Amino acid sequence: MSERYTRLFTLPGSLYAQGSPLIILAGALLKDNQTGRVLAQLKLKNVGTKSVKAVKVSVTPLDSAGMENGQPVEHPYLDLHAARDGEFGQKEPIPFPDPTTRAFRGAITQVVFTDGSLWGPAEGAWEVLSPSRPLESVLRDQELCKEYQIQYGANCRVFPREEAGLWQCACGAWNRQEEESCHACGKNLDQLKGFDLEQLKASRDARLAREQQAMAAQQAAASQAAPAAPSKGNRPQWLIPGIAALLVVLIGGGVFFVNRGKPASSGSSASGGGTQSAASDDSGSAAGGDDTQSAASGDSGNSGTATAASPVDTLCNFIREEGEIRDRVDFPAFPIYYEDCYVYEKTMDSGVKYFFLADEEDNDLLWFHAQWPVDSNMEVTLFYNWEEGFISFMPTVEVTSNSGSKTSYILRGSVDIADYHANMDVTPSSVEEAETGAEAPEYTQPLTKSCTSLMHFSILRLSELCEEVGISMDDLGFINFENPVID
Repeated sequence: MSERYTRLFTLPGSLYAQGSPLIILAGALLKDNQTGRVLAQLKLKNVGTKSVKAVKVSVTPLDSAGMENGQPVEHPYLDLHAARDGEFGQKEPIPFPDPTTRAFRGAITQVVFTDGSLWGPAEGAWEVLSPSRPLESVLRDQELCKEYQIQYGANCRVFPREEAGLWQCACGAWNRQEEESCHACGKNLDQLKGFDLEQLKASRDARLAREQQAMAAQQAAASQAAPAAPSKGNRPQWLIPGIAALLVVLIGGGVFFVNRGKPASSGSSASGGGTQSAASDDSGSAAGGDDTQSAASGDSGNSGTATAASPVDTLCNFIREEGEIRDRVDFPAFPIYYEDCYVYEKTMDSGVKYFFLADEEDNDLLWFHAQWPVDSNMEVTLFYNWEEGFISFMPTVEVTSNSGSKTSYILRGSVDIADYHANMDVTPSSVEEAETGAEAPEYTQPLTKSCTSLMHFSILRLSELCEEVGISMDDLGFINFENPVID
Protein backbone atom coordinates (compact mmCIF):
# COMPACT_ATOMS: atom_id res chain seq x y z
CA MET A 1 0.00 0.00 0.00
CA SER A 2 1.42 3.41 -1.00
CA GLU A 3 2.07 6.09 1.59
CA ARG A 4 -0.67 8.70 2.09
CA TYR A 5 1.81 11.59 2.42
CA THR A 6 5.14 12.40 0.78
CA ARG A 7 7.54 14.81 2.45
CA LEU A 8 8.66 17.51 0.03
CA PHE A 9 10.60 19.90 2.26
CA THR A 10 11.80 20.36 5.82
CA LEU A 11 12.87 23.60 7.48
CA PRO A 12 16.66 23.61 7.94
CA GLY A 13 16.31 24.17 11.68
CA SER A 14 14.40 26.08 14.34
CA LEU A 15 13.48 29.66 13.35
CA TYR A 16 13.55 32.69 15.63
CA ALA A 17 13.29 36.47 15.37
CA GLN A 18 14.82 38.49 18.19
CA GLY A 19 12.20 39.61 20.70
CA SER A 20 9.61 37.02 19.69
CA PRO A 21 7.84 35.10 22.48
CA LEU A 22 7.70 32.01 20.24
CA ILE A 23 10.16 29.79 18.38
CA ILE A 24 9.23 27.88 15.22
CA LEU A 25 10.78 24.61 16.36
CA ALA A 26 10.22 22.62 13.17
CA GLY A 27 8.30 22.63 9.92
CA ALA A 28 7.62 20.35 6.98
CA LEU A 29 5.88 20.43 3.60
CA LEU A 30 3.80 17.37 2.72
CA LYS A 31 1.98 16.23 -0.39
CA ASP A 32 -1.30 14.38 0.04
CA ASN A 33 -1.01 11.52 -2.45
CA GLN A 34 -4.77 10.97 -2.47
CA THR A 35 -5.89 14.53 -3.17
CA GLY A 36 -2.73 15.99 -4.71
CA ARG A 37 -2.86 18.94 -2.30
CA VAL A 38 0.25 20.34 -0.65
CA LEU A 39 0.25 21.41 3.00
CA ALA A 40 2.65 22.77 5.58
CA GLN A 41 2.85 21.99 9.26
CA LEU A 42 4.69 23.96 11.93
CA LYS A 43 5.64 23.14 15.49
CA LEU A 44 5.73 26.22 17.75
CA LYS A 45 7.13 26.68 21.26
CA ASN A 46 6.32 29.38 23.79
CA VAL A 47 9.60 30.82 25.10
CA GLY A 48 7.96 33.94 26.54
CA THR A 49 6.84 34.64 30.07
CA LYS A 50 3.10 34.89 29.32
CA SER A 51 0.58 32.23 28.35
CA VAL A 52 -0.64 32.36 24.75
CA LYS A 53 -4.23 32.00 23.54
CA ALA A 54 -3.91 32.75 19.80
CA VAL A 55 -1.18 32.99 17.16
CA LYS A 56 -1.14 34.11 13.55
CA VAL A 57 1.56 32.89 11.14
CA SER A 58 2.48 33.80 7.59
CA VAL A 59 3.79 31.05 5.34
CA THR A 60 5.23 32.05 1.95
CA PRO A 61 5.10 29.30 -0.72
CA LEU A 62 8.21 28.73 -2.87
CA ASP A 63 8.64 26.81 -6.12
CA SER A 64 11.35 24.30 -6.98
CA ALA A 65 13.78 27.12 -7.76
CA GLY A 66 13.19 28.81 -4.42
CA MET A 67 11.17 31.66 -5.94
CA GLU A 68 7.93 32.88 -4.39
CA ASN A 69 5.02 30.83 -5.70
CA GLY A 70 2.03 33.04 -4.97
CA GLN A 71 0.91 35.17 -2.06
CA PRO A 72 1.78 34.33 1.57
CA VAL A 73 -0.80 32.21 3.35
CA GLU A 74 -2.03 33.57 6.68
CA HIS A 75 -3.03 30.92 9.21
CA PRO A 76 -4.40 31.36 12.75
CA TYR A 77 -3.99 29.03 15.72
CA LEU A 78 -6.97 29.66 17.97
CA ASP A 79 -8.28 28.63 21.40
CA LEU A 80 -4.84 27.87 22.76
CA HIS A 81 -3.75 27.50 26.35
CA ALA A 82 -0.01 27.45 25.73
CA ALA A 83 1.89 28.24 28.91
CA ARG A 84 5.61 28.87 28.96
CA ASP A 85 7.53 25.98 27.35
CA GLY A 86 4.28 24.74 25.79
CA GLU A 87 4.43 23.34 22.24
CA PHE A 88 1.62 23.31 19.69
CA GLY A 89 0.70 23.42 16.00
CA GLN A 90 2.23 20.15 14.83
CA LYS A 91 -1.17 18.54 14.17
CA GLU A 92 -2.67 21.44 12.25
CA PRO A 93 -2.27 21.54 8.44
CA ILE A 94 -1.75 24.77 6.50
CA PRO A 95 -2.90 24.09 2.91
CA PHE A 96 -1.34 25.89 -0.06
CA PRO A 97 -3.53 26.74 -3.07
CA ASP A 98 -0.85 25.86 -5.64
CA PRO A 99 0.15 22.16 -5.71
CA THR A 100 3.49 23.05 -7.36
CA THR A 101 4.75 24.54 -4.08
CA ARG A 102 7.92 22.76 -3.05
CA ALA A 103 9.21 24.78 -0.09
CA PHE A 104 8.18 27.66 2.15
CA ARG A 105 9.33 30.43 4.47
CA GLY A 106 7.62 30.83 7.82
CA ALA A 107 7.11 33.75 10.20
CA ILE A 108 4.95 34.50 13.22
CA THR A 109 3.13 37.78 12.68
CA GLN A 110 0.98 38.08 15.80
CA VAL A 111 0.72 36.59 19.28
CA VAL A 112 -2.27 37.13 21.56
CA PHE A 113 -1.62 36.49 25.24
CA THR A 114 -4.22 35.34 27.74
CA ASP A 115 -4.09 38.75 29.45
CA GLY A 116 -5.28 40.36 26.20
CA SER A 117 -1.95 41.97 25.26
CA LEU A 118 -0.44 41.56 21.80
CA TRP A 119 2.96 41.02 20.23
CA GLY A 120 4.08 41.31 16.63
CA PRO A 121 5.27 41.41 14.05
CA ALA A 122 9.01 41.09 14.67
CA GLU A 123 11.26 43.92 13.63
CA GLY A 124 14.01 41.59 12.42
CA ALA A 125 14.09 38.56 10.13
CA TRP A 126 13.22 35.01 11.12
CA GLU A 127 16.53 33.17 11.03
CA VAL A 128 17.74 29.65 11.76
CA LEU A 129 18.99 29.07 15.30
CA SER A 130 22.18 27.11 15.76
CA PRO A 131 21.43 23.55 16.96
CA SER A 132 21.66 22.60 20.62
CA ARG A 133 24.91 20.91 21.61
CA PRO A 134 24.54 17.86 23.84
CA LEU A 135 27.06 17.66 26.66
CA GLU A 136 28.72 14.63 25.10
CA SER A 137 29.49 16.53 21.90
CA VAL A 138 31.29 19.27 23.83
CA LEU A 139 32.99 17.41 26.67
CA ARG A 140 33.80 14.27 24.65
CA ASP A 141 33.97 12.03 27.70
CA GLN A 142 31.21 10.33 29.66
CA GLU A 143 32.94 10.76 32.99
CA LEU A 144 33.39 14.48 32.27
CA CYS A 145 29.66 14.67 31.54
CA LYS A 146 28.96 12.90 34.82
CA GLU A 147 31.23 15.35 36.67
CA TYR A 148 29.47 18.28 34.99
CA GLN A 149 26.12 16.89 36.17
CA ILE A 150 27.50 16.43 39.70
CA GLN A 151 28.56 20.07 39.82
CA TYR A 152 25.71 21.73 37.93
CA GLY A 153 22.80 19.31 38.36
CA ALA A 154 21.72 15.85 37.24
CA ASN A 155 19.26 17.32 34.72
CA CYS A 156 22.03 18.91 32.59
CA ARG A 157 21.88 17.56 29.06
CA VAL A 158 23.01 20.35 26.71
CA PHE A 159 25.81 22.90 26.82
CA PRO A 160 24.41 26.32 27.74
CA ARG A 161 24.46 29.05 25.07
CA GLU A 162 23.29 32.58 24.33
CA GLU A 163 21.73 33.53 21.01
CA ALA A 164 19.41 36.21 19.58
CA GLY A 165 18.32 37.61 22.95
CA LEU A 166 17.73 34.16 24.49
CA TRP A 167 19.85 31.78 26.49
CA GLN A 168 19.43 28.03 26.75
CA CYS A 169 20.11 26.49 30.12
CA ALA A 170 22.03 23.24 30.57
CA CYS A 171 18.68 21.63 31.41
CA GLY A 172 17.46 22.51 27.89
CA ALA A 173 14.98 25.26 28.84
CA TRP A 174 14.97 28.59 26.98
CA ASN A 175 15.16 31.83 28.95
CA ARG A 176 14.95 35.53 28.11
CA GLN A 177 18.17 37.51 28.08
CA GLU A 178 17.06 39.61 31.06
CA GLU A 179 16.55 36.53 33.27
CA GLU A 180 19.61 35.82 35.43
CA SER A 181 18.46 32.32 36.46
CA CYS A 182 16.71 29.57 34.55
CA HIS A 183 12.95 29.70 35.02
CA ALA A 184 12.75 25.89 34.88
CA CYS A 185 15.56 24.70 37.17
CA GLY A 186 16.98 27.83 38.79
CA LYS A 187 20.54 27.54 37.47
CA ASN A 188 22.38 30.86 37.32
CA LEU A 189 23.62 31.96 33.91
CA ASP A 190 26.83 33.55 35.23
CA GLN A 191 27.73 30.34 37.06
CA LEU A 192 27.14 28.30 33.91
CA LYS A 193 29.27 30.73 31.89
CA GLY A 194 32.04 30.41 34.50
CA PHE A 195 32.60 26.78 33.50
CA ASP A 196 36.30 25.77 33.67
CA LEU A 197 37.20 22.68 31.62
CA GLU A 198 40.57 22.05 33.31
CA GLN A 199 39.02 22.31 36.76
CA LEU A 200 36.28 19.89 35.69
CA LYS A 201 38.91 17.39 34.46
CA ALA A 202 40.75 17.63 37.77
CA SER A 203 37.54 17.00 39.72
CA ARG A 204 36.75 14.03 37.48
CA ASP A 205 40.20 12.49 37.97
CA ALA A 206 40.01 12.90 41.75
CA ARG A 207 36.55 11.31 41.86
CA LEU A 208 37.62 8.35 39.70
CA ALA A 209 40.66 7.78 41.92
CA ARG A 210 38.43 7.69 45.00
CA GLU A 211 36.02 5.31 43.30
CA GLN A 212 38.84 2.98 42.25
CA GLN A 213 40.25 2.94 45.78
CA ALA A 214 36.82 2.17 47.21
CA MET A 215 36.29 -0.62 44.68
CA ALA A 216 39.68 -2.16 45.41
CA ALA A 217 39.00 -2.08 49.15
CA GLN A 218 35.58 -3.62 48.65
CA GLN A 219 36.96 -6.43 46.49
CA ALA A 220 39.76 -7.13 48.94
CA ALA A 221 37.32 -7.35 51.82
CA ALA A 222 34.98 -9.57 49.83
CA SER A 223 37.74 -11.97 48.78
CA GLN A 224 38.86 -12.41 52.39
CA ALA A 225 35.41 -12.78 53.90
CA ALA A 226 33.53 -14.85 51.30
CA PRO A 227 34.18 -18.40 50.01
CA ALA A 228 34.66 -18.95 46.30
CA ALA A 229 31.46 -18.46 44.33
CA PRO A 230 29.96 -21.52 42.67
CA SER A 231 30.23 -21.89 38.92
CA LYS A 232 27.48 -20.24 36.88
CA GLY A 233 27.88 -22.44 33.83
CA ASN A 234 28.04 -20.60 30.53
CA ARG A 235 26.91 -17.22 31.86
CA PRO A 236 29.41 -14.55 30.67
CA GLN A 237 31.55 -13.16 33.50
CA TRP A 238 32.99 -9.65 33.69
CA LEU A 239 36.71 -9.30 34.29
CA ILE A 240 35.91 -6.79 37.08
CA PRO A 241 32.58 -7.82 38.70
CA GLY A 242 30.07 -5.09 39.34
CA ILE A 243 31.38 -2.67 36.73
CA ALA A 244 28.75 -1.92 34.10
CA ALA A 245 29.50 -1.32 30.44
CA LEU A 246 31.06 2.05 29.77
CA LEU A 247 29.74 3.87 26.75
CA VAL A 248 30.91 7.34 25.81
CA VAL A 249 28.91 8.84 22.97
CA LEU A 250 30.56 11.88 21.46
CA ILE A 251 27.93 13.25 19.15
CA GLY A 252 29.65 16.22 17.65
CA GLY A 253 33.06 14.56 17.39
CA GLY A 254 31.70 11.14 16.52
CA VAL A 255 33.96 9.26 18.96
CA PHE A 256 32.76 6.22 20.88
CA PHE A 257 34.51 3.94 23.35
CA VAL A 258 32.93 0.75 24.62
CA ASN A 259 34.89 -1.14 27.24
CA ARG A 260 33.09 -4.18 28.51
CA GLY A 261 35.82 -4.86 31.08
CA LYS A 262 37.04 -7.98 29.27
CA PRO A 263 40.54 -9.25 28.53
CA ALA A 264 41.77 -8.75 24.99
CA SER A 265 41.54 -11.90 22.88
CA SER A 266 42.23 -12.93 19.33
CA GLY A 267 39.88 -14.60 16.88
CA SER A 268 37.34 -13.85 14.20
CA SER A 269 36.33 -10.19 13.90
CA ALA A 270 34.19 -7.83 11.88
CA SER A 271 34.71 -4.16 11.22
CA GLY A 272 32.56 -1.22 10.29
CA GLY A 273 31.88 2.49 10.64
CA GLY A 274 30.21 4.70 13.25
CA THR A 275 27.64 7.38 14.14
CA GLN A 276 26.63 10.29 16.29
CA SER A 277 23.64 10.98 18.43
CA ALA A 278 21.45 13.96 18.68
CA ALA A 279 17.96 14.63 19.10
CA SER A 280 16.16 16.18 16.04
CA ASP A 281 13.06 18.20 15.50
CA ASP A 282 12.86 17.98 11.73
CA SER A 283 10.25 15.26 11.32
CA GLY A 284 7.24 15.82 9.06
CA SER A 285 3.60 15.08 9.82
CA ALA A 286 0.31 14.01 8.32
CA ALA A 287 -2.72 16.04 9.35
CA GLY A 288 -4.04 15.01 12.73
CA GLY A 289 -1.16 12.66 13.52
CA ASP A 290 -0.55 11.36 17.02
CA ASP A 291 2.21 12.66 19.26
CA THR A 292 5.35 10.64 19.05
CA GLN A 293 6.33 8.23 21.78
CA SER A 294 9.61 6.90 23.06
CA ALA A 295 10.79 3.60 21.67
CA ALA A 296 10.43 0.62 23.94
CA SER A 297 13.44 -0.27 26.02
CA GLY A 298 14.34 -3.84 26.90
CA ASP A 299 16.83 -4.66 29.62
CA SER A 300 17.19 -8.39 29.77
CA GLY A 301 17.21 -10.08 33.13
CA ASN A 302 15.87 -13.11 34.97
CA SER A 303 15.37 -12.97 38.70
CA GLY A 304 12.83 -15.04 40.52
CA THR A 305 9.59 -15.62 38.61
CA ALA A 306 10.06 -15.68 34.82
CA THR A 307 8.44 -12.85 32.86
CA ALA A 308 7.61 -12.50 29.19
CA ALA A 309 10.49 -11.11 27.13
CA SER A 310 10.06 -7.64 25.66
CA PRO A 311 10.23 -7.24 21.85
CA VAL A 312 13.75 -5.80 22.20
CA ASP A 313 14.79 -8.79 24.32
CA THR A 314 13.26 -11.14 21.76
CA LEU A 315 15.15 -9.45 18.93
CA CYS A 316 18.51 -9.53 20.71
CA ASN A 317 18.03 -13.11 21.87
CA PHE A 318 17.31 -14.12 18.25
CA ILE A 319 20.64 -12.59 17.18
CA ARG A 320 22.43 -14.45 19.96
CA GLU A 321 20.77 -17.74 19.07
CA GLU A 322 20.96 -17.54 15.27
CA GLY A 323 24.17 -15.52 14.92
CA GLU A 324 27.72 -16.41 15.78
CA ILE A 325 29.86 -15.21 18.64
CA ARG A 326 32.84 -13.03 17.73
CA ASP A 327 35.85 -12.49 19.93
CA ARG A 328 36.00 -8.88 18.82
CA VAL A 329 34.23 -6.53 16.42
CA ASP A 330 35.87 -3.20 15.60
CA PHE A 331 34.29 -0.01 14.30
CA PRO A 332 37.57 1.81 13.54
CA ALA A 333 36.00 5.06 12.34
CA PHE A 334 34.90 5.95 15.88
CA PRO A 335 37.00 4.17 17.33
CA ILE A 336 34.93 1.59 19.20
CA TYR A 337 35.04 -2.15 19.67
CA TYR A 338 32.99 -4.94 21.23
CA GLU A 339 34.39 -8.15 22.68
CA ASP A 340 32.58 -11.50 22.98
CA CYS A 341 29.54 -10.24 21.10
CA TYR A 342 27.02 -11.84 18.75
CA VAL A 343 26.79 -11.07 15.03
CA TYR A 344 23.95 -12.01 12.70
CA GLU A 345 25.35 -11.55 9.18
CA LYS A 346 23.85 -11.74 5.69
CA THR A 347 24.95 -11.12 2.08
CA MET A 348 22.50 -9.74 -0.47
CA ASP A 349 22.37 -10.72 -4.15
CA SER A 350 23.82 -7.29 -4.97
CA GLY A 351 26.95 -8.14 -3.00
CA VAL A 352 26.12 -5.90 -0.04
CA LYS A 353 27.13 -7.49 3.25
CA TYR A 354 25.48 -6.44 6.48
CA PHE A 355 25.21 -7.57 10.04
CA PHE A 356 23.41 -6.85 13.31
CA LEU A 357 25.46 -6.89 16.51
CA ALA A 358 24.14 -7.65 20.00
CA ASP A 359 26.13 -7.59 23.20
CA GLU A 360 26.29 -10.62 25.50
CA GLU A 361 23.70 -9.33 27.98
CA ASP A 362 23.01 -5.63 27.43
CA ASN A 363 19.99 -5.02 25.15
CA ASP A 364 20.01 -1.20 25.30
CA LEU A 365 21.91 -0.83 22.01
CA LEU A 366 21.63 -2.76 18.74
CA TRP A 367 24.28 -2.03 16.11
CA PHE A 368 23.93 -2.37 12.34
CA HIS A 369 26.66 -2.19 9.71
CA ALA A 370 26.45 -2.58 5.93
CA GLN A 371 29.35 -2.65 3.47
CA TRP A 372 28.89 -2.26 -0.27
CA PRO A 373 31.28 -3.86 -2.81
CA VAL A 374 34.75 -2.30 -2.85
CA ASP A 375 34.26 -0.42 -6.13
CA SER A 376 31.39 1.64 -4.63
CA ASN A 377 33.36 2.72 -1.51
CA MET A 378 30.14 3.08 0.50
CA GLU A 379 29.13 1.86 3.94
CA VAL A 380 26.78 2.73 6.77
CA THR A 381 26.86 2.12 10.51
CA LEU A 382 24.11 2.99 12.95
CA PHE A 383 22.85 1.94 16.32
CA TYR A 384 19.40 1.82 17.88
CA ASN A 385 19.22 3.20 21.41
CA TRP A 386 16.01 1.60 22.69
CA GLU A 387 16.06 3.25 26.09
CA GLU A 388 16.44 6.81 24.78
CA GLY A 389 14.39 6.16 21.63
CA PHE A 390 16.72 7.33 18.86
CA ILE A 391 18.84 6.06 15.97
CA SER A 392 22.35 7.42 15.42
CA PHE A 393 23.90 6.91 12.03
CA MET A 394 27.18 7.45 10.17
CA PRO A 395 27.21 6.54 6.48
CA THR A 396 30.25 7.02 4.22
CA VAL A 397 29.70 8.02 0.58
CA GLU A 398 32.02 8.83 -2.30
CA VAL A 399 31.67 12.00 -4.38
CA THR A 400 33.16 12.35 -7.86
CA SER A 401 34.05 15.91 -8.88
CA ASN A 402 33.78 17.37 -12.37
CA SER A 403 37.49 16.71 -12.84
CA GLY A 404 36.98 13.02 -12.04
CA SER A 405 38.65 13.03 -8.62
CA LYS A 406 36.92 11.01 -5.89
CA THR A 407 36.54 12.00 -2.24
CA SER A 408 34.84 10.04 0.54
CA TYR A 409 32.69 11.90 3.05
CA ILE A 410 31.38 10.80 6.45
CA LEU A 411 27.85 11.94 7.31
CA ARG A 412 26.68 12.10 10.90
CA GLY A 413 23.22 12.51 12.38
CA SER A 414 20.34 10.99 14.31
CA VAL A 415 16.55 10.62 14.21
CA ASP A 416 13.94 9.66 16.79
CA ILE A 417 12.66 6.11 16.44
CA ALA A 418 9.06 7.22 17.00
CA ASP A 419 9.34 9.84 14.24
CA TYR A 420 10.92 7.76 11.51
CA HIS A 421 8.96 6.92 8.37
CA ALA A 422 9.90 5.88 4.84
CA ASN A 423 9.26 9.33 3.33
CA MET A 424 11.39 11.19 5.83
CA ASP A 425 14.26 13.30 4.50
CA VAL A 426 17.23 12.44 6.72
CA THR A 427 19.55 15.45 6.67
CA PRO A 428 23.01 14.90 8.17
CA SER A 429 23.89 17.21 11.02
CA SER A 430 27.51 17.30 9.90
CA VAL A 431 29.65 16.24 6.92
CA GLU A 432 33.40 15.74 6.96
CA GLU A 433 36.09 14.36 4.67
CA ALA A 434 36.82 10.76 5.61
CA GLU A 435 40.59 11.07 5.11
CA THR A 436 41.32 14.46 6.69
CA GLY A 437 38.36 14.96 9.05
CA ALA A 438 37.86 18.46 7.64
CA GLU A 439 34.29 19.72 7.89
CA ALA A 440 32.44 20.11 4.60
CA PRO A 441 29.11 21.87 5.37
CA GLU A 442 28.62 22.68 1.67
CA TYR A 443 27.80 18.99 1.10
CA THR A 444 25.07 18.78 3.78
CA GLN A 445 22.16 19.42 1.41
CA PRO A 446 23.66 17.73 -1.70
CA LEU A 447 24.21 14.52 0.29
CA THR A 448 20.83 14.50 2.04
CA LYS A 449 19.37 12.22 -0.62
CA SER A 450 22.21 9.71 -0.20
CA CYS A 451 21.86 9.88 3.58
CA THR A 452 18.10 9.33 3.33
CA SER A 453 18.53 6.32 1.01
CA LEU A 454 21.15 4.66 3.23
CA MET A 455 19.04 5.23 6.32
CA HIS A 456 15.99 3.72 4.65
CA PHE A 457 18.06 0.77 3.41
CA SER A 458 19.27 0.10 6.94
CA ILE A 459 15.85 0.26 8.57
CA LEU A 460 14.35 -1.98 5.90
CA ARG A 461 16.90 -4.60 6.95
CA LEU A 462 15.62 -4.24 10.52
CA SER A 463 12.06 -4.64 9.25
CA GLU A 464 13.07 -7.88 7.51
CA LEU A 465 14.75 -9.09 10.69
CA CYS A 466 11.55 -8.35 12.63
CA GLU A 467 9.63 -10.59 10.20
CA GLU A 468 12.11 -13.39 10.85
CA VAL A 469 11.80 -12.95 14.59
CA GLY A 470 8.00 -12.61 14.56
CA ILE A 471 7.66 -9.08 15.95
CA SER A 472 6.51 -5.83 14.33
CA MET A 473 8.23 -2.48 13.89
CA ASP A 474 5.51 -1.01 16.13
CA ASP A 475 6.73 -3.35 18.86
CA LEU A 476 10.13 -1.64 18.68
CA GLY A 477 8.70 1.86 18.89
CA PHE A 478 8.49 2.66 15.15
CA ILE A 479 4.93 3.91 15.59
CA ASN A 480 5.09 6.08 12.46
CA PHE A 481 6.93 3.64 10.20
CA GLU A 482 4.09 3.97 7.67
CA ASN A 483 2.44 7.16 9.01
CA PRO A 484 4.50 10.37 8.94
CA VAL A 485 4.02 12.58 12.00
CA ILE A 486 5.68 15.84 13.02
CA ASP A 487 6.69 16.13 16.65
